[in-house]
Amino acid sequence: MVEYEEFELTDGNQQAYLLKTLLTLETGETPEAAFGQLVEALYGWIDARGSGFGGLEVTMLAPKDLHETLIGFMLSVVEQETALREFFLEVGTINVKFGESYEADLSEFTIEVDKGENPDEQSQAA
Repeated sequence: MVEYEEFELTDGNQQAYLLKTLLTLETGETPEAAFGQLVEALYGWIDARGSGFGGLEVTMLAPKDLHETLIGFMLSVVEQETALREFFLEVGTINVKFGESYEADLSEFTIEVDKGENPDEQSQAA
């Protein structure tokens, strides 16, 4: 299951939006299905907002044995989902938290989106 909430960020006269998402792996739900919901939520937010993305935070709650799988999915989406590339470039940094529940300590890491050449352009240039 994926839930999300949008926050408005204001810096002087500039306005941007932060999307905080919560992916909770429900009993009987596969990591693939849950992550598919997360990707759909991102596309929906992009369609609704259009631009002005100031940040993305993804919290994943799942049994410990599935953490590595979910983190792999997150990295794969950032690196390989070409339709989301412009969005990730605009966001720049993705804060990721994961754990078994909010009652336990959550581990955190940050994904810095490479603002270098587009991977397609790199392969064409080689």
